[in-house]
Amino acid sequence: FKKEQITWFWQFLTQEVGLPPENLYITVFAGDKQLGIPQDDESVEIWQQVLSQANLDHKAVFLGSEQAGYDKGMQGGRIFYYDVSKNWWSRSGVPANMPVGEIGGPDTEVFYCLPEVEHDTRFGAHCHPNCDCGRFIEIGNSVFIQYIKKSETEFATLPQKNVDFGGGLERILAVKNNQLDIFVTSVFWPIIEQLTQMIGTDYHQLEPEQLAAVRVIADHFKAAVMMVAQGTEPSNRLQGYVVRRLIRRSLVKYRQLTGKVVDAAGLGRVIESVFQIYQGVYLSEPQLSRIKQVILTESEKFGKTLERGLRQLEKLNLSQITAQQAFDLFQSYGFPFELTQELAEQAGGKLDRAKFDQLFAQHQQQSRQASAGLFRGGLADHSEQVVKYHTATHLLHAAVRKFLSAEATQRGSNITQDRLRFDFAWPERLTDQQIQQIEDWINQQIEHGWPVSFQDMDYQQAIESGATALFNEKYPDTVRVYTIGDKKTVISRELCGGPHVKNTSEIGKIEIYKQASAGAGVRRLYLRQAD
Repeated sequence: FKKEQITWFWQFLTQEVGLPPENLYITVFAGDKQLGIPQDDESVEIWQQVLSQANLDHKAVFLGSEQAGYDKGMQGGRIFYYDVSKNWWSRSGVPANMPVGEIGGPDTEVFYCLPEVEHDTRFGAHCHPNCDCGRFIEIGNSVFIQYIKKSETEFATLPQKNVDFGGGLERILAVKNNQLDIFVTSVFWPIIEQLTQMIGTDYHQLEPEQLAAVRVIADHFKAAVMMVAQGTEPSNRLQGYVVRRLIRRSLVKYRQLTGKVVDAAGLGRVIESVFQIYQGVYLSEPQLSRIKQVILTESEKFGKTLERGLRQLEKLNLSQITAQQAFDLFQSYGFPFELTQELAEQAGGKLDRAKFDQLFAQHQQQSRQASAGLFRGGLADHSEQVVKYHTATHLLHAAVRKFLSAEATQRGSNITQDRLRFDFAWPERLTDQQIQQIEDWINQQIEHGWPVSFQDMDYQQAIESGATALFNEKYPDTVRVYTIGDKKTVISRELCGGPHVKNTSEIGKIEIYKQASAGAGVRRLYLRQAD
């Protein structure tokens, strides 16, 4: 399995990508004598055959440690043995740290050498592939999973082996252009250009801290745009929390760079620069308006939080900030712990995450106690009117997806005998015309008198049948699917536990009497029985 992988990777780099073979250098595993794991001579022999066929020198040099590399240098080699700290992989790190039963193995890495970059002796007396001076950059590695830890001192060979390959797309692109900086490649440069124009400086003249900040902003906004394009919106849960952190960390970096919060026009131009790179590949023009709206809404919301939080932070000694102070900032001003932590570390401070989590958990418990006895599953009770509104929720969900977008999915609901409150993913206020259109359609379905039925089925079967599952909801293997409609026409089909009316005519005429924002990228509609 090593021969095929090594040969294919070499062919990919030299023939498909077209990198000059003479600039490629190899590292391999030097073994672990204490645990009886041999050095990876098999990979060395394969590499030597490959390099020989390419008419390249193929001397193998034993370095062992990174420090030995600085002490001894290249010694005319092209293949270099390094110890477990560099050329071994498992989920638990080096062999000694692996629990019994864990698998892992040696890896072989390919480095690209930028010959015109001179070695910087501040990093060590001599250069070598794992030197940090910038002359070498790792562009890919192949982990050969071939061992299992049998005891604290014994490893055995696995009967079945596999390759865990890692290749850096941006790094390979950078070295294809014979440069080290991935941020001047075509997958980042339009964003960098836009940011530096807004900041009023030249990218190549930035100080190290400024350079790091600009790169973070470019990387994070590109990721946020891509995630929003795929339907993920800022929230406090799961993927939504990742998007929120990406956007907010970028805004903090921009504020630190310029002393001000980025305005809507500038933010729009940054988003457009991502489209400039990926439009027609991963992004399409119809998505642009919605993505802008989602990110702008989150940015505007956090802009106020950011200013309030930073004003409070200025009153604190960041080098000695406590978990309690960080929690107070979070609780009172919505200032994220991660941002407080980052700013504290820049000032030489260290926050106790475990203590913060403890304070947060205590706050959650108090909140749960305070809300005990309130609504369960969005329904105040199972009274006749509540059940009617519950079925109306399915009609409303179908309506917003029909007249707005398939991405306008439900984010929550709350039903009492007096009204239905419905939250769904949508970045902007609905027009009066849109609301009227949705309301009219719902009343048409009610007046038609569609039957409402349910069926218990396998979860995967339910999804394949076209049933809608609620966002971030966890479902069992067997689910109940409620359908509004008949065999010829399906008005709505959703995973739901009920209860529901038997026919839509039982609901009676409704009206949408109010709308509101329910957070970034989420709208809220209020529905009640019409007079």
